[in-house]
Amino acid sequence: MRGFFVSAVFVLLAVGTLGFDPLGKIRYEETVHPGQELFVYVNTVNVGTSNLDNVRVAAYIRELDVFAVSNAFSLENNGKHIKVLSLYFPPDTPIGLYLMQITMQNQDDRSVSERDFRYVWVG
Repeated sequence: MRGFFVSAVFVLLAVGTLGFDPLGKIRYEETVHPGQELFVYVNTVNVGTSNLDNVRVAAYIRELDVFAVSNAFSLENNGKHIKVLSLYFPPDTPIGLYLMQITMQNQDDRSVSERDFRYVWVG
């Protein structure tokens, strides 16, 4: 049975005048079958006083070399964005539990870098 997983991440970084709770809620179906896509919904929030440019969100499962990266976007102060990442699992993906790393990074000066981890069941 496919379940829907909702989790909240509360991390506060202070970089200069930037207060950032970058990875709000991360939603995804925790089970995916070989040959299917997994959609990961990542809420990003800038609660700081500085705008961020060239921000990217990524999801990566190292064991399978499965990954997805968002387009670059700007995150204004007090701004929010929802990014949808699509990870494709080939038909020959072994059944098992895999660790997925979700990251958000400011590519310009790397002043903001945040990561979180979730498990995905392939079966």
